[in-house]
Formats: sequence, C-alpha cells, structure tokens
Amino acid sequence: MNVELKHFRAFIAVAKHLHFASAAREIHVSHPTLSLWIRQLEDVIGTPLFSRSTRNVELTDMGKEFLPRADQAINAVYSTVGFMQDFVHLKKGKVTVAAFPSVAARLLPSIVSEFRQTSPNVNVSILDGIADFIVEWIQTGVADFAIASKLNENEDLEFIPVFEDGITLLLGKDHKLSHRKSVTWREIIGDNVVTVSTETGIRQTIDETLGKEGLKLKAIIEPRMIHTVLALCEAGVGPAIVLSSYLRDTPPGLVAIKVREPVIRHRVGIIKRASTVLTPAASALFSLTTERLSDTANHIVT
Repeated sequence: MNVELKHFRAFIAVAKHLHFASAAREIHVSHPTLSLWIRQLEDVIGTPLFSRSTRNVELTDMGKEFLPRADQAINAVYSTVGFMQDFVHLKKGKVTVAAFPSVAARLLPSIVSEFRQTSPNVNVSILDGIADFIVEWIQTGVADFAIASKLNENEDLEFIPVFEDGITLLLGKDHKLSHRKSVTWREIIGDNVVTVSTETGIRQTIDETLGKEGLKLKAIIEPRMIHTVLALCEAGVGPAIVLSSYLRDTPPGLVAIKVREPVIRHRVGIIKRASTVLTPAASALFSLTTERLSDTANHIVT
C-alpha cells in the first residue's frame, strides 16, 4: 500500500487532539475511516504510532519521532500546491516574447503595459531580433512565443496569422513626390532609399516581389533596425521604406505615402513551438497579444 496525503492528515489530527472522534470531525471523515487510515499508516511504517486504551490516546516514542517529519511533509505539499497555484493565478511567473524590432518598438510596449496592470508580479522579457534569431529562440525554448512575419515552412513551429502589414514610403515635404497620395514601385526604384537590411523578413519579401517584376531597390543604407531607418529619414539622408504598422503618427517634416503596383503585404502573426503547452502566464499574454494585434489591423496605414 502507498502512503497518501490522507494518512498524514489523519495522523497529525489525532496527534493534535489525542482523541479519535475529535480528529475525525476536524478532517471531516467518519471515526471508522480515520481509524482505518491510522492502521494503514502504522502497517506501512511497521510500528504503532499511538498507544490506545479505552480512555486515553497517546503518541508512542516512534509516533513522537514521526510527528515533526509528518508536519514537515504535509507543509511541503501544501506549500508546493500553493506555489503552483500562484503561477496559475498569475501571482508569479515569467514570460519571454521574441519580436521583430518594428513590433518590439511600436506594438509590443502597450500590450506589455496592459498585461502588467493585471499581472504585476509576472516578469516579462522581450527579445528583439531578425528572423533567424527568432526561429532559434523559439526552437530552443528561450522564448515562449514570438511576434513575427510568416517564416519558411517548419513542422516544429506553428504560425497563427493576425494581420497583414503594408509598406509605406516616407518622404521629406520638399521631395518631388510628396504631394502624391500613392506611388508605384517603378516611380521610386531609381531613387536612393533607406530601408532595412536583406537579413530581415520584410526586406526579403520586398526583394522577392520586386524581382518578379524585374525591379530592384537602390538602397544606400541598410540598417537592421527599422527605427534606425526612420531616424536616417528624419535626418534627411533620403526617402525611407518602412512597415505601415511602425507609423502610429507621421513624424514632423515627413509625408507618408502608400506604395502600390505591386501591393506588397507582410503577414504578421504569432509563432510558437507546435508541441508546446504554454504556462498560465505565457498563455495569458499570448491571448492578450493576439487580441490587441488583431485590433492593430484596423489602424494600419496601407
């Protein structure tokens, strides 16, 4: 027979009251059931834990030896259960989210801020990086989930699409095209532009799409981070190609213009390991992120 938690509870209750009827009432079982559990525990240990008479119940010497250990064991069980319940109820925990720099800079901060208002004791970590890094972080378990564009097919990873991002051209107000509401890729292909590097998912999507049309960007500076692209454009280095979701507001002195023919869409979603069961904290942030990113789709300039 295996010793169960009920046997420890029964023993501690009897040791406390030195009276079987009182102990049975405390743990809400019948007197015969309590007596059975004590006998089962004594059988497993191999020695009596109580000396019984018609009038008195007393701990034996072995019972006295066992009592502090039983207390310690049952307290450890309740402490462990309570510890895990804290995770379940988001009173503690840790979540690591990976994201493209544009998402980490513009979309994720407000989501994390909202999450922390209801779960202030959950530690949230953010990793921003390019596509290759994100895949590695998810596959190795460094990140619980990621916000990124659709990656190459990978049976180990699950992609949940949330919205489609567009492409915006940022120009100085004195640029020859600044009066336009939209431009075609052919109209800007000869200009020196600032855009993200070919290591990024969005640049690969742009180059692949334009390549099918026989077009190629004339990029003069190609940083990895989209906020660097924006800063260079604001400094007057040249027009910039950025993701529409990055622009909550057009920076002063610049004009945001749609780019069409061909229209390039960048699918953004959440990526996680297909076999992973998220922790309660990660699951809560995952759900909030999905909801808020879906809302974002209604505010993107495309």
